[in-house]
Amino acid sequence: MPTAFRELQNEVAALKAELQALKAPPQKESALLLKPAAEYLGIAEQTLYNGASSRKIPSHKIGRRLYFFKSELDSFIRSNGKRYTKGGVSK
Repeated sequence: MPTAFRELQNEVAALKAELQALKAPPQKESALLLKPAAEYLGIAEQTLYNGASSRKIPSHKIGRRLYFFKSELDSFIRSNGKRYTKGGVSK
């Protein structure tokens, strides 16, 4: 019986550790400036700037600088981009 109790304690401790890991706050995402964001997307800086200025591409402005988050750029591409499929292009 004591062996079974120790095994149960170890399993409970392992489960607690896994739950704590799940509750850990997500890592903060660092912002990209214009040039790295344009490189990430594979487009010209001017194209990205124009899209951000017209509020078509998500950006954040602090002072005179524009900042972009990869997660927002990825979401923008998924929701606004065209998909190329075997049957042709779809939106």
